[in-house]
This record gives sequence, structure tokens and C-alpha cells, in this order.
Amino acid sequence: MDKPLEKPKEAIAFLVSRLFGPESIMPLSLWFVISFMGDFDWREDPLLLAITAFFFLIAPILIFLIFYFLGYLTDIDATERKQRPPVLIAKQISLSIGLFFVWMRAPGLTVQLYTWWYLITLSILLISFIWKISIHMTAASMLFWAVYLIFGSSMLAVFILLLPIAWARLTLKKHEPLQLAFGAVLPLILWGIVSLTLG
Repeated sequence: MDKPLEKPKEAIAFLVSRLFGPESIMPLSLWFVISFMGDFDWREDPLLLAITAFFFLIAPILIFLIFYFLGYLTDIDATERKQRPPVLIAKQISLSIGLFFVWMRAPGLTVQLYTWWYLITLSILLISFIWKISIHMTAASMLFWAVYLIFGSSMLAVFILLLPIAWARLTLKKHEPLQLAFGAVLPLILWGIVSLTLG
């Protein structure tokens, strides 16, 4: 389980980490942005809205919580790299089901964004077998890129929020700088691939 925090700075860093947690606010915000602010009209297909909410949001969070409360993870951040793959595999199965329905029913940009989401989580899974990438930074970067892609350059300033997240993860000694940097740029790399192949 998580260790008690000893210093005020660590407490602030912990709060920032939870606020931008990859198992809570970040996926919820990303799902909301894609579902309600892109080219998908949920009023025309409420079933797809429910499907994406379950397979991309609810089920992955429940899977993580089940692994955590059953003691398969030593802390809420899944700090131990070798503990990550089983959780990520289970989550990827859920996302695979959700993506199938997205491809069958959703319009173009929504397909691109959910495919991008899927490829990012798949990349994190594969990387986790040999290295530990920052899922916090990846999740935050995903959200910020989605906001930028939908709303345009007026939202570029949102990327500044990556700095306090990186500070928090370093303060809590959860990651090295390279792991944070790669987590931040991975969504950009994969969006380039998705936009070239599906755009």
C-alpha cells in the first residue's frame, strides 16, 4: 500500500498526482471531450455513448481498482513495472471491445481519437514489459492533445499543465526525467501515425 507522506511538498505533489491521475479524472475528461465536443453527436447514437463510457472509461477503472484492492499492486500508482502488464492486458481487452463498436458506428474524427487512445494504451502495455513510462504524463498529454485537436491553437497554453505533473512525479520519486519526457511525447508520435493512416 502507499507510504505515508512526510513533507508538505510531498503532500502537494501527491495531490497533483491524484488530480491528474490516469485512473480517474484524466480518462473521464478525455472521454467527455471526445464524446461531447468532437464530431460525434451522442443524441443520434446514445448506445455508442454508453458503449464507449463502459469499455473506455468504467471497465478500465474497475479493472485497476480490482487489481489494487486485491493486493496485486503495491501502490495506487503501480510503481513496480513488473506489476503493470497483467492490469494493462485486462484493460486492453476492454478497450478492444469498445474500439470495435467505435469503428462500426462512429464518424471520422471520433474513430481517429479512439483509435489513438487505443494505440497509446497498447504502446504503454508493450513498453511496460521492458521499461517504465510515466502513465500520468501520457494520460495528461492525451487529454491536452485532444483538447488542442478539437479546439485549435487557442488551447496550446493547456500544455503548461504538464510541468506541475512532471514536478509532482519527480518529487514523489516515481519516475526519471526521461520516463516523463517520453510519456509526454508518446501521444504526439502516435497521433502523427493515426492522422497519416486514418486522416
